[in-house]
Order: sequence, then structure tokens, then C-alpha cells
Amino acid sequence: MPKVGRVVLSILFTSVLLAGQAMPIVNAAYATLYEVTYSQDLQADDNGHTYLYVPENDPAFYSASGLVHDSDMSYAEYQYYQDSWVRALHSMSGIGEQMDFIQASTITMADWLLDASIMPKFYDFANSTNSYDLGINDKQVYFGVPIGDEVSVILNPTVAYFGVFNVTTEEFFHLTATSRQDLTDMTIIIQDQMGRLMNYGYLENGDIHVIPFAPDGPGMYVIGIYATADNAGLPIVDLLLEVITPDDLLPGGIVEGVLPGSELVVKNDAGDTVHQEKAPSAHTFKFSSNYTHPGRLRYSMNFPELDDDVYDPFETELQITTDTTYTMTGGYAKYLSMPDPNGDTIYYQSFQNETYYLTIMGMEETTYTLLNEIPDVPLLPLSTPFYLESWNIGAQRFAYRLPLAADSLLKINTTNPSGFSWMIYRTFGDNIYRVAYPTDASSFHTAQPLYLPAGNYLVVGTAGGMDYNAVTQFTLGPVLDGVGGVAVDNGGIIGVRMPTDAMTFYRVNVTLETHDNVSVRADVDILNQYGIILRGTQPQLGNIQSGTGWVAYGANRSTVVMGLPPYYDMFCDGFGIIAISPYEVRNNTGFSLTNEFGAYTADYSVTVEDYLSGFINGTNIATVTSSPQWSNFTLGEPGDPFEWYMIDMSCEAGTWFNVTYLAEDIFSMGQIFIYQRHKGCVQMLDLDSSLVNTFSGDTSRAQFQFGSISDGLYIIFSIARDTGLEGSLDVMISPYLTNQYEYPPAPVYIASSPAGGIIPLAIDPLILFGGVGVVVVIVAVVLVKKRGAV
Repeated sequence: MPKVGRVVLSILFTSVLLAGQAMPIVNAAYATLYEVTYSQDLQADDNGHTYLYVPENDPAFYSASGLVHDSDMSYAEYQYYQDSWVRALHSMSGIGEQMDFIQASTITMADWLLDASIMPKFYDFANSTNSYDLGINDKQVYFGVPIGDEVSVILNPTVAYFGVFNVTTEEFFHLTATSRQDLTDMTIIIQDQMGRLMNYGYLENGDIHVIPFAPDGPGMYVIGIYATADNAGLPIVDLLLEVITPDDLLPGGIVEGVLPGSELVVKNDAGDTVHQEKAPSAHTFKFSSNYTHPGRLRYSMNFPELDDDVYDPFETELQITTDTTYTMTGGYAKYLSMPDPNGDTIYYQSFQNETYYLTIMGMEETTYTLLNEIPDVPLLPLSTPFYLESWNIGAQRFAYRLPLAADSLLKINTTNPSGFSWMIYRTFGDNIYRVAYPTDASSFHTAQPLYLPAGNYLVVGTAGGMDYNAVTQFTLGPVLDGVGGVAVDNGGIIGVRMPTDAMTFYRVNVTLETHDNVSVRADVDILNQYGIILRGTQPQLGNIQSGTGWVAYGANRSTVVMGLPPYYDMFCDGFGIIAISPYEVRNNTGFSLTNEFGAYTADYSVTVEDYLSGFINGTNIATVTSSPQWSNFTLGEPGDPFEWYMIDMSCEAGTWFNVTYLAEDIFSMGQIFIYQRHKGCVQMLDLDSSLVNTFSGDTSRAQFQFGSISDGLYIIFSIARDTGLEGSLDVMISPYLTNQYEYPPAPVYIASSPAGGIIPLAIDPLILFGGVGVVVVIVAVVLVKKRGAV
């Protein structure tokens, strides 16, 4: 039963005061802080356990959270991955508040065309008495950040801080962050109003750093600060947010510059040499090409020659970002590159008319030279070997254009696969910057296919070192819509596209239709719509004449069943691609395969079948929401030695379930696994794993538990039958009361006051005591929320 919600709002003002004539001069304007606390009670089920579901948080504005408990507790944490789960066991003693409890869930790895996503997690709390109180406190502190004026923030490492500011028409910013406390580390991130990462910085001890970033249009932006301290001192960070007008770096232009300033200072009074930490000088330039032709940026650096035993200077740093492009690295983020400060060559292309920004940061009179060019970049040679060499040049780069009018597949093979690394990238129409890192191989056969949607690409190869050489070949083939017949050249590649549903099992058949006395070896790779290879096989298929007809020579069909163990490979919602690339054709009229043919075209047919009904012996439909449900199977006689039974279940996402089964007249219970949707793909829980096994019982009676992260799923039982008897499988699915964690809302906009303080919402800063200097004012708003459960 859902809990009744209530909201309690209170306001607390806390001031740090310096009084009278003895008050020292304060150079910095200290931020007025606006603190919000969200409190959520957790409700236990009748069995004495408390279940908590933590959904993915997108956008990700994190807070400092604490689990409040009034007695000894133990709990299991179930961390979900795209194709598995992991259980970790923990305990807490006595009364307390375990800080930083709710953290980011697992981030699935981003692939070439697949955005990373954050996975949910579950908790199961209990103790020996079944009598306890649990709750979660989330704390956030907001403050206004003035543009152009420095503001200081006194930090509490147990709280997350959010400095907010408003962007209107500004093109570029530099944020200078200064830590005023040694043995204190600070992570500083800059996010837009949707939670997308603009840039980030890390201050170690008393560091000073400059964080450059290009905002993504007008709106509220957030500077998130997360601190840790090795002492009980006074952590303070100074923030200076400045609007920057980047210098144009035009094609054909060359720029020479100096990074002035030094942290090595000679005191005038005594002539002592001291190290005084300072912000590095930061110069930002902008450059662009057109959407059809790449540009090339080259640069050189000359650093000061200083004895490291005397002083270790600030290491010069370069950052490249853009104004509109994002990539997925655990969440949406601005494209960010940190090239080698010693010198490099960078190829770029404004596929969507985006602007690139280069920021150089350092000091000690470091000199730099920049050269921006629009060179004659050739088209990528296709289906023909070409030679590369990095004679007398380390990490030399080779660039090529690759315009594709249609979706394609690409393979790379080379005589020196470890000698060169390759990068293929473009900015798509949705302003997503994506980079593929294809792996070259020593042969066409061992190279993996890369799926490239239609569009313009920039291909860049980098030599692994000085004096590397290789003969390389790129093989490109089309992706055709619709299964059926295809003709593929030996040494070529073709993809066949098929529509797919995430919760369907497929059987893919590839048949050699060539009526000739040959046997053909080929790579058959099955990809999903994101270019991820789900399965790969290398069948040898052949036909041979028999009288006036043709029969298979060995086999002429290769079949792959998707979804079954041990692979559990299933498509996502959208489409899949069957890639076929023949690499060996031989005559089979002799006693063995002889006479390899070079130029040859093989004919194949591709068929795809829905295989779900092909291996499931029985399916029940169940809807499980607030009360237990039975699902009963009769196992007919005579049965197959090994059978599969499935429950197609509808439920509420974020619910923890107990499943109990009673089985009669079976030989053994095999694997039990669960498929469920997550963002258009399949998430799989295998209860056969001993690490995360919630299973208890035996063949005839057992139970297990799991948490749903979607509103529909399959529970599949594999059963070894006693074929001489009619059996039964009775399954009861019981939902537990599950608390759903609600992330605090995104920070609200707070206007900065002229003095560097804030005007929080409709609450004015507190005016205290005439003649008394108010250095810090904290306006604490405690918002207590009682939230329900499913």
C-alpha cells in the first residue's frame, strides 16, 4: 500500500560573523549558501525486509546522500549491467547515517553508435529483529555565481554544492578555480540545464586550475563541486567565471604566443625565492572547416628549462572542445580532447558547421606556434592495398576523406596490424560526435566489420612510432535492405538488413545457392543496429553436381539461433545486419578441396525466422502488480528429454519479486534466466551464476528473487524431463513492497547579488546587527518529503 506523503518546509539562517574594529579585511566576496535537504522514509514489507529501487538518473545532478538507520543492519546491493547483475553484501552497525550512499549506478559502455546508459540497482535491507527505521537524506547547497567577479565558497565535504549562473549570448567561458586548503581534493564539473557535461576539472591540494568551456545556448548552468578533505580544516574554493572572446585561427593563419606568469617569485624585501601558486595563463582560439573537407591544426611548444629539484612548473595543458557536438562517455558530454602538449597534428572537420576551440594553459614564458591549414586530404583508397610509412617521424598521422552515399560495412587488414591505429569519426545530424576505433587485422578473414551509416567521414591513421610501415587495405561493401538473395565477391563484404524486436528469438539461415562444384569459406557476422557484433561464425558451405541436380557438399546452410544460452545474444528494437564476407573458394570435385579461386562471386540466400515458438514448449501470460499470481504448466507425457517453459509477465518496473516453484516428475531443473527490456535493448539475468544466486531449494521446490527494471519480461525455465511421466510446474510470483528512490530535482536558478552573494528565490539575505560584518550567510531550507512505494 503506498505511503501517505507529506512535505515539511523550514528555513534556517546561519551566519559567520566578524565583529567590531578587529574585523580583518576580506578580499573575496563569500557566497551566500542556500541549503536544501530532502528526506525520504523507507517502508518495510511484511517479511521484515526493506526493498529499495534506484532508477537511472538522467540528467545526472548528484547530491550528498546518507542512509539513516537506527540499529544494526545488513543489506545486499544488486548492481545491474546490460547482460548480467552482481550482488555485494554489506553491513552497518548501530545508529548512524552512512554518507554518500546513493551513488551513480553502473554505466554501460558506449559503443560506436550506442550511447552509454546508466543502469538501475536494487537494495535488500534487513536485520535480526525485523524492527528498525530506515531513511535517506539528500543534501544540496546552491549559490549564485556572478559572471566577472570572484566569489568564495566555504565547503562542507559531506555536501554537494551547485553554483548556478545564467547564460544568454556568451560564446565561451573560462572558470578559474582556486583551492585554499592543502590536503583537500575537489572535483568541479560544469553542466547545462539538461545535465550534460560541458567540462570538468580536478583540484589536488592547493591547486589552481582554469576550466574552459563553450555553453550550449542560453539557459541555466551549474558548477558542481564535490570535495574531500584529509583534515578538519576550512576547505574554501574561489571561483572566477569570465566571458572570453576566442581569437580567430583562420585557415592559412599562423599564430605565435607566450604563456606569461610564474609561480617562482623573488621577494623584493629580502630577495628570497618562493613558490607562489597562481592560475595558469589561458589562451583560447577558435577554428573551423567546411562540412566536406577537413582542416589540419599543427602546433609546437617550447617549455622553460628548470631544475625539477628546485621547482616543478605547471605542466602546459591543451584542450579542444566544440560549441555544439556531444559524445556519450557515461552521459552526454561536450566533445573534449586533450592533445599532447609537446606538439601534434590534429585533423578536424566541421561536419555540421560546428566551431572547434583550442585552449592553451600554462605559464613560465612557454612559447607556442599554431598553424591552421585546409590541406588537400585525399579520398580513402578502397579495395586496393596502399603503403604507409612514418620514416623519421613519431606518431605521424595520415588523413583521408570517406563520403558514403549509402550505409556500408568496412574491413581493414594490414601487413603490420600493430603498427598503425585508426580512427573514423563524424558529427551526425543530431549533433552527436561519434568516434569509431576499428581494429585492423593481419588478414581480411580475421578483420571485424564496422557498420558506417551514410554520411561524410574523416579517417585518420596514427603510426605507432618512428619508422613504422605497413601495406593496408580497406574493403567497403553495401548494406542492403531486406533478406533474400545476395551475390558477394570473394574478398568482398555485403550486409543484409532485417527489422528486429528486442524480445524476439531469431534463427538466421545463410545458404550457399551457387550451382558450381565449389566450397566457400566465409565470415558471417551478425550485428545489431548500433554496429555491435552479436555473433560470428565461419562456415564452409559447398554444392556439388549430382546427376542433373545439385546437392550440398558437406553442408550448404549455416544456421545461428539468437537468444539461447550460452550466448544470450538478442537484437535491440530496430534492425539487425547479417554481414557476409567470403574469403576462400576452392574446387571440390577431387578427393579434397583443391584449386583455390581468386576472383569469384558466390550467391547466397538469407532467411530469418521467429524462433521463440520453435523451442518454447509452453508459454503462460501473467500480470503481476500488487498481489501474488500463480502460473501453472502441465508437462505432457511423453515429454522431450529437455524442455523450455516461459512466463510472459507484465509488471511495474522497479519492483522486487519472489518466485517460488513446485515441480513434479522432472529429472532436474536447469538454468533459469530472465529477459527484460532496457532502453530498447535486452537486459538478461542469469540465476545460474553462483556469485549472485538468490536461488534456494532443490529440484522439486525452490525459490529465487529478482528485481524488474522494465514493465514486461520473460522468465524462462529449462527442465530436464522424466519422459515416462506426466509432470507439472507451478510457479507463484509475489511482488514485494518496493520503495522507489527519487533523485532530488535539478538545481534551481539563483541570481547573484552585486556583492557576490545571492538572492535565493523569494528569500532575501538576512540583515544582522548594524556595524557588524557578515562574512557568510547560509540560508538553509529543509524540505522533508515522505515518498511512497510500489
